[in-house]
Amino acid sequence: MCDMEFDSALLRSLEEIGLSDKEARVYLALLSLESATAYRVAERCGIKRPTVYVTLDDLRKKGLALKVPHAKKALFSAKNIREYVEEQRAKVRTVEQLLPQFEQLRTVPGANVYFYSGIAGMQEALQHKLEQMRGKTFVSFYGTLTDSDPRVTELYSRWDAQAVNADIRFKILRESSAVGGFLIDLKHLSPTEQESIEMKSVAVEGFPGNISFEVGNDFIRIDDAKHLHATIIDNKNAADALRKILEALWDSAPHTSIQG
Repeated sequence: MCDMEFDSALLRSLEEIGLSDKEARVYLALLSLESATAYRVAERCGIKRPTVYVTLDDLRKKGLALKVPHAKKALFSAKNIREYVEEQRAKVRTVEQLLPQFEQLRTVPGANVYFYSGIAGMQEALQHKLEQMRGKTFVSFYGTLTDSDPRVTELYSRWDAQAVNADIRFKILRESSAVGGFLIDLKHLSPTEQESIEMKSVAVEGFPGNISFEVGNDFIRIDDAKHLHATIIDNKNAADALRKILEALWDSAPHTSIQG
């Protein structure tokens, strides 16, 4: 049972800087305690104690929690968020000093890989080369969105309409147990907009429901809708290879109504 009410704005702000929901809740609970055992933190935030132990360790690695030496039981305390933010700023400044070297690497043939985190990061990833996809087709494989952050579904719904209105077409392979997700629940699209979408189902045993792949003209986007991560591989050869694999699956899969 949780004995603390969490401020939704504070939770969102922590998630925006890359913390998971559990990490954000454990950190806020820890912040409200001067120092505490994992058992007390679990009581405070309403998360099971074994999960709290793991989450505290993750927060320690990120520099947001400290383990306090104690003779009997391990105690933990929260690191000042201001110190953490300053450390991140220092890291960004270090990278900024190396930007000329990074820009030089862009002239070297090969794949550019981009990583995004948080809901804002995923939104940015969805805009990658969207204008260049006008009149073209995404070939995609979408998971079930099992255990995914509910904000992701809202984000996808807005992007669906934006993409279709940009004259982008879709060939979608979905895991056969998929319910909702990228362009799968299409009630928010008009019948005319739905004409831009073809969909088929395939059974992929053990496929993680939170992962989705999209192959654009010369890039691949991989989304983790549970942990709010997105990766873009900007490389035409890689995109062409994965597209061939998905199209082979497409040719062997039965047609599915886009209404599911």
